[in-house]
Amino acid sequence: MIITTANRAPTITYETNQTSTVVEGTIRVMVGQTINIQFNGSDADGDALTYSVNNNEISGTSINGSGYFTFVVTSSNLNINVSGDVPNLLVQVIDGLASAVVEVKVLVCDCAGNGTCLWDRPLQLGTPSYGVVSCQCNPAYTGLRCTEDEDGCVTNPCFVRCTDNPAPATNFTCAPCPSNMTGDGMTCVDRDECAEGSHNCAQNCTNTVGSFNCSCGDGYTINPQSPNTCTNVNECLTGSPCASFGAASCMDNDGSFSCMCNSGYQMNAQGDACQDILECNNTSTCNTTTSQCSETPGSYQCSCKTGYQK
Repeated sequence: MIITTANRAPTITYETNQTSTVVEGTIRVMVGQTINIQFNGSDADGDALTYSVNNNEISGTSINGSGYFTFVVTSSNLNINVSGDVPNLLVQVIDGLASAVVEVKVLVCDCAGNGTCLWDRPLQLGTPSYGVVSCQCNPAYTGLRCTEDEDGCVTNPCFVRCTDNPAPATNFTCAPCPSNMTGDGMTCVDRDECAEGSHNCAQNCTNTVGSFNCSCGDGYTINPQSPNTCTNVNECLTGSPCASFGAASCMDNDGSFSCMCNSGYQMNAQGDACQDILECNNTSTCNTTTSQCSETPGSYQCSCKTGYQK
């Protein structure tokens, strides 16, 4: 009598290489690393076993006859078609009649060395069976995989012109403020040339937005040939500035003028009028024996006494 027994399906277990991190049954790997897994098939019937990989669209995978699985992780492995079926990794062992299949769950990080892998955050692409994790980019980098330069000028932070500092440098560089302004390039304010002493006014300086104006003090006027310099005003040629002094003459000087009393007159004690000099008060003005002294405006006259003649 012939006794037949049903074929029993093989079983399969595996262990990863020590360079791979396994968390809750999922391998975490960086682009550029290689996953090595030793699959161990067992068949209770002693049947010969054959290993194969059903990798769908995932390139870079292979398995040899001893069950040694290799997955070279590159950026090209990450071309996941999110609109179609998401690929997964299935390793199968067959005894000729029956098979056992195990799914290799893989999460890949590709931050290009410019960011931190967010293993426990929502995935960038794929599913928990085979997916690409999101990146937290380092300063100066942006993009899904932190491969793009972050434009430091995107908010237009500069007053004149902004130049982005290419990664790995951060931030931006501002062009200098206009010559008539001052600041750090981000904020530019009007320069007070008068206060800082950078003006070229000969006398008075008045600050204006973006510039300054020169003016002159009393007794001077702007030189039309050189607007930052001043020229003296000859007050003696404009009106009669000494008329109130009476018998006086105007004498121009730098920035002002003086009223000089005419001959025979002297300035009064208040300094605001010319008064006649009383020459006859001086007994030596005329010979008092032979002549009589008489005052005249600004002068005097000696006239002979009776019995005398000139």
